[in-house]
Amino acid sequence: MAASIEGAIMRELTESVASPAPIDARMRRKPAQPIHRPATSLPLLPPREEIRPIAPPRPAIERPAPPSKGVEDLKSILPRMAAKTGAEREQKKSQHRQALKGTLAEVLQKSKQPTPSEEKKPFEVSEDALRKVLKGEA
Repeated sequence: MAASIEGAIMRELTESVASPAPIDARMRRKPAQPIHRPATSLPLLPPREEIRPIAPPRPAIERPAPPSKGVEDLKSILPRMAAKTGAEREQKKSQHRQALKGTLAEVLQKSKQPTPSEEKKPFEVSEDALRKVLKGEA
């Protein structure tokens, strides 16, 4: 049966190659020229005689169902998970607090140190005071 189908397909292909091409609607002014090819230019394949049989579908492998947890198991897991997340939150909060304390200590330490421009040497007089003295205003 497959050989007859393949033979019919091959006959139709050779007939379509030998027939002139239909005129395309876009090419009405210039008619399409048929291409003359010798019938031997197309390689003719011999019909297949061997057809591979289709393999039957594999039987589904039955796997054991995963052990399902009962209501009591789930109820016992829930408080443990809640306690674990609570402990993680507290740990993150304490780390955040420590970081804030460290930053605050650094800022306080910097604010206690006088800047070099604020330190006055003994006998240093401001420029405005010198101008007043030199002009005779004071």
